[in-house]
Amino acid sequence: MLPELRAYSDPYDALREQLEQLQGLIKIVPPLIEADRERRWAEIGQRPGDPDADMIDIYETESGPEEGFGHAPYDRTLYSTAVVTAWECFHVYLAHLLERRCLRYNLSDHPVLAALVDAERKSWDRQFSLLVKRFGEFGGVKFHELGPTWGDVLHAQELRNALVHNLGYYTANYLKRPDARWPSEDDSLFAVPTTQEELINRESISLDRDFASRVVASLLAAARVIGERLSTSETDD
Repeated sequence: MLPELRAYSDPYDALREQLEQLQGLIKIVPPLIEADRERRWAEIGQRPGDPDADMIDIYETESGPEEGFGHAPYDRTLYSTAVVTAWECFHVYLAHLLERRCLRYNLSDHPVLAALVDAERKSWDRQFSLLVKRFGEFGGVKFHELGPTWGDVLHAQELRNALVHNLGYYTANYLKRPDARWPSEDDSLFAVPTTQEELINRESISLDRDFASRVVASLLAAARVIGERLSTSETDD
């Protein structure tokens, strides 16, 4: 649970701020890392020559293992982190929104019922499928009727699952998505895999800034649509 959500009268404002800052992170940080690597390389090149040492060896030694000897794919790490964090923020937002709109009861005089409601609420944080079900039952918002918006959510969920639970490698569930991102010629110096067998548990899911940014943006857009649908449903009731 992200406590920042509770500081806003509208939890969407908190979500928007969080996801916009993720967009800024993946835009600003990778170029800074690359500039720092170029600075180090240039500084090594300006030192008095050592006939027994190659520049690349000096560069890698000074970078160390924590920097992947100067070649760690920090950009991919940031893109993956942005997608995973955006999903968790989105999930928290939906649970918090449904709680605000549909569980506004004072149960101080009914401790047993209050415990049941609290257990139900906590289960939304663990089970996204249950949260989706409760939106339909409690809020009248059926996610499968949201069209492309629901497709964007499912894509982000399967991408997040692969990044978290499969070390970032392609999974069968992700590749079932019609909007799954397959590798392109820009992703590898070698032949591009063309079958699921060549990808599942063998290749890391192709990530770049534009793709990660679109996934984050799609979750923010979905949050707005779902919030509006919930408001409409309440008005109809």
